[in-house]
Amino acid sequence: MWTTRLQEDPLWSHHYHGGSSNKNVSQLVKTFLVKASCSVKVLVHNDERAFNAFQHSGRCGQIAFADYMSRKLIGAEDELLSASMDGCHGLLLRLEPLEYLSSTSKQVTRRRLHKGAASKKAPLPYVLERSDVWCSDQTLHVVARVVACNDVSMMSDDDASVVKNKIESNELNDAINLQIGMVFSTWSKETLEIDIAMNHIATSVLQDSLRSQLQLQDGLNAVSFIADAAILPRK
Repeated sequence: MWTTRLQEDPLWSHHYHGGSSNKNVSQLVKTFLVKASCSVKVLVHNDERAFNAFQHSGRCGQIAFADYMSRKLIGAEDELLSASMDGCHGLLLRLEPLEYLSSTSKQVTRRRLHKGAASKKAPLPYVLERSDVWCSDQTLHVVARVVACNDVSMMSDDDASVVKNKIESNELNDAINLQIGMVFSTWSKETLEIDIAMNHIATSVLQDSLRSQLQLQDGLNAVSFIADAAILPRK
């Protein structure tokens, strides 16, 4: 089960107050930061084999699991849209990585752009910051952005104004917390593939073990492994 906690988004008050994602469809009401956490055992569906493997992998496994989940979060950024909230018909919530705020009139990104095959600029491949997704002991932590929008095609101007006032006065924080927790649960259940996640962890742990062999106390003092019959020097 995911636990979530909302807090004020510095970007909202500092840069993007009053922006909109699409003037004909949705009106940006407010953005929040959400701190979410969930037991790794719950994330792997209480699979004892997978959870024991995770525990024995140590800090290296924690970093690898967080990396795997951050990549899943990036891949799902266009799908993490919740349904309308009960009692607030027309209010939509979007969950986005901190790295990207797509629901403002001005897009924001930390990623550098490059020219693709069609000569169009596109973001380079990337991973989230370590402070956005990380593991501590047996718990996965995620910090993301919640974007609240009014669907103007589903509500009158008066209703939109009422919802906006409720959000700005924090009256809907508990309801938003509950809804975002459901979004996180659905995302993790649908995207986490246990075998692939464990293979990702195992690869990192084996790499770490091989690197440790290069610095044995018996004086190996090596920097790399070279395959038999390798042609050196390489270009």
